[in-house]
Amino acid sequence: MLNKMKITTRLLFGFGVLMLLIVGVVGLSVYTGLSTKSSVVELARLKNNQTLNQQIDKRIYQARFRLWWFMASGYLLRSPIGAASRRA
Repeated sequence: MLNKMKITTRLLFGFGVLMLLIVGVVGLSVYTGLSTKSSVVELARLKNNQTLNQQIDKRIYQARFRLWWFMASGYLLRSPIGAASRRA
C-alpha cells in the first residue's frame, strides 16, 4: 500500500501519524495532571484537618492540666468567692 504512494505522500502520512501520537501523549499528560491536582488538593485538605485535630487535642490537654492545677492549688478554698459559698 505504501509502496504505491509518492514519497511526499508517505512523508506526510508519517508526519500525520507522529502528530496524532504527540496529541495522544499530550492528552494523557493533561488528564494525569488534572488527576494529580485533585489528589494534591485532597491531601492538603486532609493535612489541614489533621492540623486542626492536633490543635484541638493540645487545647483539651492544656484545659485538663489547668483544671487539675487549679483543683490541686486550693485557690477556690482561699478566694473570697469560695469563702462566701462555704458560709452559705
